[in-house]
Amino acid sequence: MALFTSSLSAQFSGLSSTADGSSLDFASTLRLKNSSQPRNGKIFVATQDSVSLFRAREPAFLPADSPACTVGGFADYLGAETSSAGVVALSYLAIGAGRCSFPANAFTTQIVTASGETNLPGIVRLSTAGRYAIVYLGATGPTIERLQGLLAHGGVINVVLAGAQIGSTVRVDIGQVHYGAARWIGTIGDDPAASWLHVPESGQLRSGERVLIVGAAGPMGQMHMIRSVAADRPPAELVGTDIDDDRLAALRAKVEPFATERGVPVRYLNTRTEPITGEFTYQTVMVPSAALAAATVATAAAGCIIDIFAGIPAGSTVREMIERAITFEQQTLLFFYTLRDLVQPVNRALVDSIVSEERSHVRRLAAMRSAQ
Repeated sequence: MALFTSSLSAQFSGLSSTADGSSLDFASTLRLKNSSQPRNGKIFVATQDSVSLFRAREPAFLPADSPACTVGGFADYLGAETSSAGVVALSYLAIGAGRCSFPANAFTTQIVTASGETNLPGIVRLSTAGRYAIVYLGATGPTIERLQGLLAHGGVINVVLAGAQIGSTVRVDIGQVHYGAARWIGTIGDDPAASWLHVPESGQLRSGERVLIVGAAGPMGQMHMIRSVAADRPPAELVGTDIDDDRLAALRAKVEPFATERGVPVRYLNTRTEPITGEFTYQTVMVPSAALAAATVATAAAGCIIDIFAGIPAGSTVREMIERAITFEQQTLLFFYTLRDLVQPVNRALVDSIVSEERSHVRRLAAMRSAQ
């Protein structure tokens, strides 16, 4: 065990340990005895038996003609964190060029993995357990997008803006959220712990919700509409959308009597002819479409819960999703073709109506594929 006095502890910073406590990473401007290491901040690894140098760099200045507010080069390492998956986050201070009307963010993180290294603006933090969290102190959209590739299954990305604004659209891999159990949290302040205060206690409806269900006329959409009406805290407003009037009429016939009994006002909206307007506090997407899921951001009220119920495979392109949907519909058709020969004659008309609807799905999907 080492005991640092107050005068010595100031020479060590960025302390973090591995999950099992077998080693400790820290930054210091000190040098190992009898070494010729640079005098700026370096990263060391301490174990029970020894202290060794992990990473050091000589200061690197920006070119003299660099534009004002440019950040680059290298000044000092500030700290390091290591995950159980072998990823290392090395935070360092870069150098800002010229006078700037606002404080330039010179903090940078070098992510080191088995496949290589990458530098990201801001401070990126990794939990020692690896799968748990990446904490990003910054507001650079492309960096936030790149961090998704570093997150293991079940992990959390915490975006800490510290008063800054991202200023651009950030593309989130919805498939990673759905199938990779990834969670995104964040705060406009500078305290990473504050991000957790915005996480809902559950995914259940809250009192007075204004609910939008996108793709409400399909089987699972109908279930969500009826479930919303039947909830212990039914919504103050419920809107169900589809792109087919006949399907919406069938939805209305199933939902409206129950909604009237429960006193829930419901609107049935064909988005081919009428746009979605207003803001909602709870939105559910029943269609496997990244574009429709992204559109819910524009109709989200403060504190809105967006439930992306339909599965969107991680990293999928639009065409790949359409191809999967066509395959699914074709398999469904085959099932009902077989079922038609097995049911009683009195039930064949019902099966025929389902077959007709599934065939219309295939035609629409084929048209979407042709438009890609």
